[in-house]
Amino acid sequence: MMRTGLEIGVLRLSHRIFRDKRVTMHAFLVSRAFGATCFIIHGDKDAKLEENAKRVVRNWGGSISIEYSGDWLKTVEEWRSRGSLIVHLTMYGMPVENIIGNLRGAG
Repeated sequence: MMRTGLEIGVLRLSHRIFRDKRVTMHAFLVSRAFGATCFIIHGDKDAKLEENAKRVVRNWGGSISIEYSGDWLKTVEEWRSRGSLIVHLTMYGMPVENIIGNLRGAG
């Protein structure tokens, strides 16, 4: 994949080991496939999930790092202080057709 100088980080909020391991791993895999440079997990510390994600990178390649954050708000504030654009994505968000113009204009 061609790099454009754009750096994409993904912060997965409120991971719960028992309930969310498949969803979080799927979010990691999609992030990796779309060229994210970091994937940060907030919520339950899940060493097995982190190791599985690192194994994917070792075996299949990519330059994405995986990290844990105990304080999601601090992570977002650090990104904002660097001038990063913060986009909150959920399964229950606004239709992308209604906001894509705002996102394109912000980048």
